[in-house]
Amino acid sequence: MSKRILEPQESTELKAVFDSRQFRGQVIKSIYVYSNDLENPIKKLSIQAEIREDLKIRPSTVYFAGLKAGEKVERNLLIKNLSQDTIRIKEIASTISSINLELSKMTIEPGDSANLKLVINEVKKKMKLMGELTIFNTSHQPELKVRVYGGAIK
Repeated sequence: MSKRILEPQESTELKAVFDSRQFRGQVIKSIYVYSNDLENPIKKLSIQAEIREDLKIRPSTVYFAGLKAGEKVERNLLIKNLSQDTIRIKEIASTISSINLELSKMTIEPGDSANLKLVINEVKKKMKLMGELTIFNTSHQPELKVRVYGGAIK
């Protein structure tokens, strides 16, 4: 707020910043202003936005459930460019070292898709998977996360 003490009928400017990178679709955020006004001590200000999705990733969560020791398993993600701009995948980071990543292309044209293959070359006994992939790209949402879960059958 540019001014915290206001005289009667006086106004001030309230600046708020919203980081939309981790949101998609319709979002409503609220700010509460507390004052010594006896009639309205709490004022709720709401901001509503429609956050466009430049890249759609399906599925948004990857499950590697019921795996058998010794087998090779693969899962596929589809990364679709919903924007009007060409998007470049800069890097894909994984918190799970046992998963190999194979991306079909690094540049995705508007309306086009890329395939991301997740490969476990050999499931280990008692293997547990819990982590995420982070897709770093050139869209207005420069970091997209995909959760990964699963493990081997005992």
